[in-house]
Amino acid sequence: MENIIEYQILKDFEFEDLGAGEWKITKFIGFDTENIEIPADIDGKKIIAVGDGLFKEDSKIKNVKIAQGIKHIGENAFFKCKNLKRAILPDSVETVGSYCKECFRLSRIVFSDHIAEIPEMAFWRCSNLENVVLPKNIKIIGKNAFSLCKINHIELPEGLERIEDDAFSVTKLETLIIPKSMKYIGKD
Repeated sequence: MENIIEYQILKDFEFEDLGAGEWKITKFIGFDTENIEIPADIDGKKIIAVGDGLFKEDSKIKNVKIAQGIKHIGENAFFKCKNLKRAILPDSVETVGSYCKECFRLSRIVFSDHIAEIPEMAFWRCSNLENVVLPKNIKIIGKNAFSLCKINHIELPEGLERIEDDAFSVTKLETLIIPKSMKYIGKD
């Protein structure tokens, strides 16, 4: 049985007004905590994006839960969060930025089906990452997206069109079934 995680809903952020009543979280200014929930509404602000580098190099974070309604995760949002084990992203997430890399304890990722691209170096060197469930609408897996991970099995869904260079280099993959929709496979 899985341990129950009690998340702390955070509201101590700096924001950027994106217009039309939508906001992006740009900086976390709160206290250190291990289990974080980022709500989609903070003091009447409709949050649709988590900004670049929001938790960059935060060694306290172990579990992150992002609320339904948030659509975008910025670049380097969880870069070098060396103790991050779990990130729960809602179905509303449409984009995940590059370089969420070097999360050494992260072991499993299940993507929202709205995501069409896993960007360059998104999970590079997440050395314990072994279980990945790709979104059924994925079109592109970027360069080095899962390099230096522990992945030994992954299902590539029909509709996937591009796997860029080194996307799965230095993993434990032994077999990969390529869907008929594939148009390009990079080197290594």
